[in-house]
Amino acid sequence: SREGLTMPAQELVRCHCLVTVEVGGKALHPDKKAKESGVQVVQAGTGVSIRVLGFRRDIALTSRNVRMVVESKIGEGRLAFDCKDNMRVVLSKAQASQLHAIVKALKGEGSGGGLTSRTLPGKGLGLGNHGSSATSKSSLAPRPVATPSKVLRSAGEETTNTADAKLSLSQLPEQVVKEVLSFMTPSLLPLLGEACKSLEQMTVATGSTFRLARSCSRSVAPVSLLQRIQRQTKLQLLDLSSFEGLTAGLSKDLAEVLDEVASTGGSMLKSLCLRGCKAMTDASVRRLLRSCPHLKSLDLLEIPRLSNKALQAPLSALEALAVGSLGKTVTLRKPTRHSEKVGLMGARVDVAGGSKAISNEYQSRPAHASLFTSSIVAQVMSPGMFEENQRPPTSSAQAPPLSTLVLAHCEDLQVLPKLPAGLVHLDLRGASLQVPAAALATWKPLSKCFQLQVLNLAGNVLLTSRGLSACLASLPSPTQLKALDLSDSRPEAALLAALPVQVSALTHLRLCNCMALKKAELGELLRGLPNLEVLDAAGTCLEYPLSDLVPTTAAAGLADGRSQRQALAPNLRLLGLGRTELCMGEHLEYTRRALALIAPLAEALPGSLDVLDGYSELPPILI
Repeated sequence: SREGLTMPAQELVRCHCLVTVEVGGKALHPDKKAKESGVQVVQAGTGVSIRVLGFRRDIALTSRNVRMVVESKIGEGRLAFDCKDNMRVVLSKAQASQLHAIVKALKGEGSGGGLTSRTLPGKGLGLGNHGSSATSKSSLAPRPVATPSKVLRSAGEETTNTADAKLSLSQLPEQVVKEVLSFMTPSLLPLLGEACKSLEQMTVATGSTFRLARSCSRSVAPVSLLQRIQRQTKLQLLDLSSFEGLTAGLSKDLAEVLDEVASTGGSMLKSLCLRGCKAMTDASVRRLLRSCPHLKSLDLLEIPRLSNKALQAPLSALEALAVGSLGKTVTLRKPTRHSEKVGLMGARVDVAGGSKAISNEYQSRPAHASLFTSSIVAQVMSPGMFEENQRPPTSSAQAPPLSTLVLAHCEDLQVLPKLPAGLVHLDLRGASLQVPAAALATWKPLSKCFQLQVLNLAGNVLLTSRGLSACLASLPSPTQLKALDLSDSRPEAALLAALPVQVSALTHLRLCNCMALKKAELGELLRGLPNLEVLDAAGTCLEYPLSDLVPTTAAAGLADGRSQRQALAPNLRLLGLGRTELCMGEHLEYTRRALALIAPLAEALPGSLDVLDGYSELPPILI
């Protein structure tokens, strides 16, 4: 205690030497005006204590706060004390005889109250292992600690045991750290890897996903990217969207890295996204695909100049394929009769998970020309055709389980190809499909698609209303179709009236810019499609007011005589009304009041809806 230090004490040993004091890895500065530097061992009423000389503060070491003493380098004139409060005192350039006397005094040899032998564990603190036979050559570098702690200014404070000392995560064995990381959410592991190099190596080696942030697409060096992918031996998903550095030359190096990872026992890549990598060519894409024979998902959207030659690779496990261009928003500049009437310069609202982003919109146009043709489907469904020796497919070649097919704005797609039976999602927006009127009676393009749930025929302006009706009528009965997009096409009122009969299980319907949709047709759709949740009617000829569709009250139904009103669309959640009379000025507020009676759960939005969320993932999830 402090009282014990102020009592008359008997000096046992005084050692003049070089003293270094560190607290939490930080060195304390000595007093430049001090007349002597060293330590003094005194015998007080409470036992033996060591006073450090040459510092401004009073530093005293006793048996209560000393956790470890290292005496393996006494012959070289060095001795170290490790305290329980993360303080370390190192003596150097001292006489060996004086250091031996200090150790004996602490052990209680010749005086009471000293340290016993169990306080001398066999671990070094920069002076080597415990014992004179140690041969360690470790330096006097400070040991890393978790956080610095304050110096105990009194000798009376103590800790219960050595477990109270803080321990850095980097000092744990690798197996223990991996066990700790196994309880964490996988999405948080990359953030943990930013803490230190050890954790970064562990998270990279065990991670199965690598997504290049778009904010880093211009600043990442290609060499660093290849090194990172080479270290991630369990990589299964690689997303390099909008990476401008992915050139034809780099794709060759990337293919070699993927081959090397696979040859050394690493996992095979299952998902590859190259969306927006505009420097890629048919040859560079084909070279990469040959290094990924087990791909299940492939995204080649927004890459110009690609053609069928890019997919001349064996993809026997492919489940989702997206090529072409989703299009860019183009604002109408020249007014039309309809635009002058309803104010066509509206806004587009993209809804994803409840968040709405507003942007000017008129019509989706392709960002570039896509050179894919109708034969791409047969090519993908014959993986054995494109082996290294270019042999024709054998009878044992198995077709891939293709379930998601996106051929966006492929204008050379004029004939609907033979589609696989397991197709669930089909997107043919912006195609040039056309069928002669004489062939409509026998045209059944979707008769084998028993599992089709999403169909997008938006922008097929060459396909007449009768052609659209024949295409929908070819669906097997009962149909499982959940989402249908006929935006920017030419459906007539007869086709809209037949939708509740042909596709009665619809939950998502887009009729954006379909001039045949008016208020009467809207009412029939809401009555005939009870499961409808999302409806996009932006840019149509819907008249104001919407209150004409409010159902009348039914007197029967309640015992107390109150009237009961049955909702016209009880499951409707979102209704896009951009560029219609219903959302002009103050009309929008009255429309929302009427919609509350028609569909109590629905929200009227002054824009159009992206029900596929821009294909942010494959296969897509409907909003």
